[in-house]
Amino acid sequence: MVEVKGKLVAACPLFKAPYSGRECVFYHAIRQDLIEKASQRIDRRRNRTEYGYLTIEEFRSEACFFIDDGSARIAVDPKGLKIYGHRVVGGDTSIINPEEDELFGPKMVRKSSSDTIREEQILAPDRRVYLLGELVFDANGPCICAPKDANTTSLLSIRTEETILEELGDKARNYAIGITVTLLIAAGTFAFSW
Repeated sequence: MVEVKGKLVAACPLFKAPYSGRECVFYHAIRQDLIEKASQRIDRRRNRTEYGYLTIEEFRSEACFFIDDGSARIAVDPKGLKIYGHRVVGGDTSIINPEEDELFGPKMVRKSSSDTIREEQILAPDRRVYLLGELVFDANGPCICAPKDANTTSLLSIRTEETILEELGDKARNYAIGITVTLLIAAGTFAFSW
């Protein structure tokens, strides 16, 4: 496993992201439609219909690109890597995921009443990134890719290692505070009942 920090460099002509048309070395685009779920849950007061999103189309570039750490360029194979890039939104988007929430999963914010979500995540050239992956050697030379062991963490992020660790620490601290408060309330309720 290796850790690399550097700037993104295209290995071939730049891609145009499918929805936004922005130039990039990598993109992941997805379109989802709002659908009514088949089952209905019965509420005490009323019958409530549940909705969810169904993926209609999904595009992910698979061409290799490079990271230049200042001393050399090394190839990166994006297949299998968890990539946290810059989130760009398409024209008919009803929900956006802010860039600051890109590492910890979607935080949906309703923007309009549209029933379609179009979202892109891109890596722009010359953007500084942090990469954690497995270094392999093949006929084309060294390359960083996702580890063969699926339980091993690998990622490429536009955030720095320090920012990622700080956010993980904040989440862990907030989780611990939440558990402590819950336990204190439960203990207080138990003591009060005696």
